[in-house]
Amino acid sequence: MARPKHDNVFYLGLLKKRQPAIFARYEAGEFASAAAALFAGGVRTTPKPINALARAWKNASAADRDAFLSSIGATVGLKAGTIVVAEGPTTAEPIANHDRTLTPLTIARIKRLYPAESLPCRVIMPAMGFGRLDASLVKAIRHGSRIKPDMIDALAIWLPAEEARRRS
Repeated sequence: MARPKHDNVFYLGLLKKRQPAIFARYEAGEFASAAAALFAGGVRTTPKPINALARAWKNASAADRDAFLSSIGATVGLKAGTIVVAEGPTTAEPIANHDRTLTPLTIARIKRLYPAESLPCRVIMPAMGFGRLDASLVKAIRHGSRIKPDMIDALAIWLPAEEARRRS
């Protein structure tokens, strides 16, 4: 089923139902435009800056989002992919980007541990507390797929521990 068209005819119909007095004033020519009558009747509202930001964020590319987050000094936190704005320079490299894809450094660190073409997810995933057939980490490394927030947390613990284990 097609979505109904939300144009001035639709909104003027709402105005007629919700605010008949303002609709009568519109028909009498007291408003310069239909939009002015719709705003006066409360059928349409002025857009809020937060809505514009959300729309811009949704339409921005991953590179634009990363550039914006870098410009405000934000990094992706380890708990549930939260975004943290730091007061000064940060020393810890995040595991994942704001969109829950692995950072290039994280991918390089994992590939340093397991340089073979085939990542042993049957070994890695149980070590992090996930099922041995869970291929989400491999998909994230090879195809840039998103990972779950709890996997970001587990990877933040497992990766340094595994690197330390390999060094010793």
